[in-house]
Amino acid sequence: MKNKVFLIIVASLLGAAAVFGLVFRFSYTNITAEENYLDKLQVGEIPEGICLVDCELLHQSLPEAPLILRVTPVAELEQHFGRSIQKAVVRQTFVSEDVSVGDEIYITANGWRAIIRKDGWSTERNFVNVMREGSDYLVFLRDYDKIRWDDCTVYYLDENRVIAPVFCYDDIPNIVIPKSGSDTYVPYSEVRDNEFFAASQAGLDAWLSLKQEMLAAYPRQ
Repeated sequence: MKNKVFLIIVASLLGAAAVFGLVFRFSYTNITAEENYLDKLQVGEIPEGICLVDCELLHQSLPEAPLILRVTPVAELEQHFGRSIQKAVVRQTFVSEDVSVGDEIYITANGWRAIIRKDGWSTERNFVNVMREGSDYLVFLRDYDKIRWDDCTVYYLDENRVIAPVFCYDDIPNIVIPKSGSDTYVPYSEVRDNEFFAASQAGLDAWLSLKQEMLAAYPRQ
């Protein structure tokens, strides 16, 4: 019953996002040309209830991902029409059939994009911040529907849930700006150093517990 209610909530959120995207379709604007453009955006924090359920389910589903890697970003986030991607080099493979250490790949997600509209700009990240160049990350990816970009394969995150399955091996302090209701957006500039965007401390604690479990299961070597 709990899972059914959760799936209904998620379906509603995704449906609302799809409608939003159709309503606010725009001609592509190169927002990266603006200095510190991310600081001018809003970013959503995950509501506590959704976060608690999502983290509980991710404990079970993430080890089943078809591609589990340790990667290091080697370039800044790239914004393209309808999609954000980031290049990384593979440092370690945990589950992989056709990816090797040393390969350069692009990582993206269906929910990674910048949205520009008349009433403001936002960056959509599935509640996990942009990966920092030079830091190591544990990522859970799909190994199908692959495309090429600049001679590198683009892999999508294994998005079984709402939260992006990306975890930094470093300890990164997180600021919580408490939010409730349907609007959980906050200025990106106020949480720009976070790893995770949560609307409550309980949600952040649940995600941190999930992160520690995943990093222990897939240790850096």
